[in-house]
Amino acid sequence: MTVFYSGFAPRVCLFGGLALSAAGLALAADDLNSWSHSQNLYYDTSPAGADVPVLIGNFPVLVRLRAANFPFDQAMRGGQDLRFSKPDGTPLSYEIDRWDSAGAKADVWVRIDSIPGDSQGVLARMYWGKAGSVPASDGNAVFNPAIGFDYVWHLGGTGTGARPNSVGGKPAATPVNYDGDESREGMAGLCDSLDGNAVGDYLDVGNGYTEISPNLTISMWASPSRASVWGRLLDLGNGADMDNILFSRVGNSQDLVFQLYAASGQTAAAELKATGALALDQWQFFAVTVRGTAASIYRNGALVATGTLAAQVSNVNRIHNYLGHSNWAADEYFAGKLDEVELSHFPHTANWFKLAYANQKPDQNLISFTPPTPQCTNAKFAVPADTSLAEASSLDLKGVADCASSYQWSAVSGPAPRILDPEVKTLHVALPRVTGDTTIVYRFTAVLAGASQTHDVAVHVKEAIPDPAFSLSDAAWNGKDSLALRPVIANLAAILASPEPRLTYAWTLSGDLADTAWESDGLLLRSSPDGSILRVGLCLNNNGPLICDTATVTVSGTVGLASPLGKKPPARAPLRDARGRRLPGESVLPGFLRPAP
Repeated sequence: MTVFYSGFAPRVCLFGGLALSAAGLALAADDLNSWSHSQNLYYDTSPAGADVPVLIGNFPVLVRLRAANFPFDQAMRGGQDLRFSKPDGTPLSYEIDRWDSAGAKADVWVRIDSIPGDSQGVLARMYWGKAGSVPASDGNAVFNPAIGFDYVWHLGGTGTGARPNSVGGKPAATPVNYDGDESREGMAGLCDSLDGNAVGDYLDVGNGYTEISPNLTISMWASPSRASVWGRLLDLGNGADMDNILFSRVGNSQDLVFQLYAASGQTAAAELKATGALALDQWQFFAVTVRGTAASIYRNGALVATGTLAAQVSNVNRIHNYLGHSNWAADEYFAGKLDEVELSHFPHTANWFKLAYANQKPDQNLISFTPPTPQCTNAKFAVPADTSLAEASSLDLKGVADCASSYQWSAVSGPAPRILDPEVKTLHVALPRVTGDTTIVYRFTAVLAGASQTHDVAVHVKEAIPDPAFSLSDAAWNGKDSLALRPVIANLAAILASPEPRLTYAWTLSGDLADTAWESDGLLLRSSPDGSILRVGLCLNNNGPLICDTATVTVSGTVGLASPLGKKPPARAPLRDARGRRLPGESVLPGFLRPAP
């Protein structure tokens, strides 16, 4: 990795027991609204773009900045003011692989939480243009073991200096036999160009590699300049025939092989070969993925070999580990260029490699700085098939209108609730309560190529929730002892067993004076003068139509509400309403029953 800004040592601070790097603190503290410039980055995973049909998560996206798409004179010379965020403003981690203001070249890796499949949209937002910004480039936040990465070398650099590992605490790639001219233009930033001489130059990648068992992914870009005999892309082991994991040319052929060796074997314990996979003098993206004993080799994002290994990747510490060099003395050194070497303990999928190749190849077609043009070849315009559902349920009607300039939903027949937001492709429908089976017809309208087109979908709504069937009976009452009025609900068991088992009661009371109290399922009449006639009403519903009935209560008998002269008091407004709430005013007649507080 080569970055042309002044060197700095990452500072580490502790907050609540968590270690945060200076770059992480900068990301957390930034107010991106104060940056002078910003730009959307767009993605395209449709068939016209990267052509990846599924969502890919925790993906490091390569962003190449050049004079044609980025104004380097507006940013700090080392790119310290560069920032990225999600479309909603949440900061994104990134790593500057190369920043060359004078040459107007920068290559940046941005960690994206998820990239939707077969779609187009805004991927991220890029910010720049704030003097005095603290560098926030953080390779370990992009290539982190928590999301599978164990060793990442971007390669290329100044002279014979070590090539850093982006994964924190992991070994650098140390040049051996370098003469200082190995660093060249690579696929992302710079790369290492190895001469493949008799005593060739190569990279020692340190000790370890216990994490990559039993699952493993190896990926890298390579451009061989000649067919070195058994020229290694990668060889990890403890010497010849000792715990080796190798990715290599087969002899001087064009075949590429992945092999595993046991602790003391003279032949490979397991191997998978991709015939004719190696071409000279052209960049190729190679990858091998292992899940237990299942292995696959990919070239330029396409599967070229798959099979079952005779053994798994062993979990041992390896101390002789190289890029471009073999553990076998008779093998030749690799001749050609190497770049972007990654080892992970996650077995990535075929779509991962397809997306990586689409993003990293020279004519990449995953991201852009302008909105991608919708592809309207064989554009689809459709609605779901007619369907049947129970009342009070819900569904989503998903319209398809590729390249439409506008679209909307409407209800053309049936008891449809009002559509609050009709200008959507997916309409969420909450079906109403119905009496008897009925049909609602929804219409999807879109303007395509200047012409309006429509499709209808019928939603057949089945009655599934019974409306309450009840009655109130007339009653005679002495006006003194409390009288509880309750409805007789003929279909109560069916209601309680339905999706809408809760009943709502609404009582009304009219006529002469009475003192009442409302109960959860009834009305309690507590006192009323002799000769009163009360008209009681009840409306029931279970989130559907109101069902109502009335009854008459006739009061006869001697009660304590008569006047001292034994005459019936004049009709007055009741002291409590039908829900038992106190009403304004109270009786002035001696002995009149007053409402309890």
